[in-house]
Amino acid sequence: MNWSSELLSDPDFSITADQATNTNGTYWETEPGWTIESGEAVLTNPSQEGYDLVENAGGTNDNTITPGATYQISYEITAVNGGSVKARIGHTDGEVQNSIGQYTEKITASTVPSQGVRALRIRSAVGFTGTITVDNISVQEVHDIRFYD
Repeated sequence: MNWSSELLSDPDFSITADQATNTNGTYWETEPGWTIESGEAVLTNPSQEGYDLVENAGGTNDNTITPGATYQISYEITAVNGGSVKARIGHTDGEVQNSIGQYTEKITASTVPSQGVRALRIRSAVGFTGTITVDNISVQEVHDIRFYD
């Protein structure tokens, strides 16, 4: 296996600085409940599944992911007070996480070429109530290299 270079322009939120909820920023889109504060993304009590922190490469939240490709996604949950999140590529969800820790998984992007769904999202999971903080997000495409005789 071989990985591409980092696909996110601001994986640790250091460039973005603070960003209010419901904002389409240069590097990240914060849907209801999400904010970016002090170099971390915070989701506070959205009361349901489906609110996203969306990578916004180039201001279009659409040009990072290739449908059908496999990606390695890493992120860190640095604080939890209820709730859970999952990584999402296109329409393909990763594992639900609800504890402090570093998480890495491989997700194959859905082949739906719809505008606006070809991006990495960190999504609130079912029954979310409380607060969860996410940082140090990484996305790299996985290249399957095979050697033949």
